[in-house]
Amino acid sequence: MGMNPFSKMYIPKRTVVSASEAFKSGFYLKPHNLSPHYAVIEAMHGAGALSGRTRAKWVDRLNWAAESVNFRGFQLSVPWGLYEKGAAGGDFSNLDYLEDVVDELGANGKYVMLMSHQFREFRNTDVSSLGVDNQMRYLLPEDLRTHQGMVNSIDCLTSLGETIRSVTGTPADALGVNGDYAYNATTNMLYGPKAGGIWPAGIDLNTNDPRKHWLWDNAYAYSKFVSGAMGFDMKIYKPALRTRMAAFQQAVADRFNNKPHVIAITTTESPAGEPIYLGAAAGGIVSDGYDATAGAVNVATNVHRAMLTGKTTVLQATRPKFPNKIFAQDINVPVSTINYVKEYFDQAQANKMGATSSDTVWWSNSLKGPDEPTKGCLVRMSENSSVMPIISQWQQWCWDSYLSGSPNITSTQDFLDRFQNVFDMATVGNATTGFGLDAHMVIIQLETAMGIWVGGGTYSAAQSGGPPPIPVVVPSLKDWLKAKFVAEGITDGSGGLNSTRPQYVTMID
Repeated sequence: MGMNPFSKMYIPKRTVVSASEAFKSGFYLKPHNLSPHYAVIEAMHGAGALSGRTRAKWVDRLNWAAESVNFRGFQLSVPWGLYEKGAAGGDFSNLDYLEDVVDELGANGKYVMLMSHQFREFRNTDVSSLGVDNQMRYLLPEDLRTHQGMVNSIDCLTSLGETIRSVTGTPADALGVNGDYAYNATTNMLYGPKAGGIWPAGIDLNTNDPRKHWLWDNAYAYSKFVSGAMGFDMKIYKPALRTRMAAFQQAVADRFNNKPHVIAITTTESPAGEPIYLGAAAGGIVSDGYDATAGAVNVATNVHRAMLTGKTTVLQATRPKFPNKIFAQDINVPVSTINYVKEYFDQAQANKMGATSSDTVWWSNSLKGPDEPTKGCLVRMSENSSVMPIISQWQQWCWDSYLSGSPNITSTQDFLDRFQNVFDMATVGNATTGFGLDAHMVIIQLETAMGIWVGGGTYSAAQSGGPPPIPVVVPSLKDWLKAKFVAEGITDGSGGLNSTRPQYVTMID
């Protein structure tokens, strides 16, 4: 009796995937967070852990991908925290669930990018009240989620040597000097820093302590622009953590490197969130020995430098594990902090990697930075498309008119214009974008606040200094793209993107 090809024990004879097979130009869909991983999440965390992201929703996304040959497949997250288990780690059997999803896509003629290097976890709500397991269950395996204690804003300010003045009401402007803080222990209100001789409005630490979080051994918290929200970065500068991650990446490679319909390995975005607190001596908590301050600091102790070194060390070690795949770093380090973009690109080329960026926008000087040595990630991507696989990503920032100088959207036509401009930015550029990425692939985040993919909702367009926001009907990006493909006769799966294979696809070609 022959071996069952669907058995997990079956080892296919095919051991080489060519560069032509790994290179599939076109559009890929990104289900928000962990939508396809329904089985493993519910198995580990119980029914209801998906918060409504069910099998039925995954079927919807499969159907969307089937609507056009140019929707080539999916980018799927591979969160380390879900796929390694065991009291001391080392159990990768949960990858069975992911393999089932990947094989399902392959059977439907779709391709897969696996985001197996997830160095950070975003959160949209305050996590300080959650239990240890739930705060970062996707980022790190359970045995690595150890914490040293709860830290709050007063602990942090004390550890930084800030002057904190005790008050019984609100601080009078005559109190203290610029840079001081004031704290009312009765109401748990924090004021400061004082600036221009004036005390700002207080922060109610009972409801919104900006620095309140668990202090972790292997991750740190960073604040987001959403009030009270926090995310987590992996302390990838720790050698022991890198060793454990290498074992996980090997397990992923053993499963997926020789699957022809798995074409790429990708990472989360490159910047490290600014640490709320790294561990310097509050309440007896041991310091990691790193400084979060950007600028002219000791490179040996700066956390941004340590994170860069840790990530590049991991990626250089992991690249040979996936010799048959596109291996693309998400490179979106802003030039506004410490610019390591050139270093990322230099090591990417040296290791035959591609590049992607989480935001395909043209209005951000932080991502453009046109002059050496601060030339930004988007400009470098546009200059290297003949050498590196270039993957453009369309996420929330592409559509939101509230953030970082983005063009205002006040009508449905403005959305349609934005669709065309973002497409042009990903391809050849136009008079508005100024330049184009000449991208080979596009990843579209399906779930956004405005429901861009399916359309039909409303967007509250801001009116600067004027009347209340205008409700704008949001058109469907999916339908816009499908119509564009038909109108322009694009039937080869490329989606109108750059279909010329770049130099660095696989390592064995």
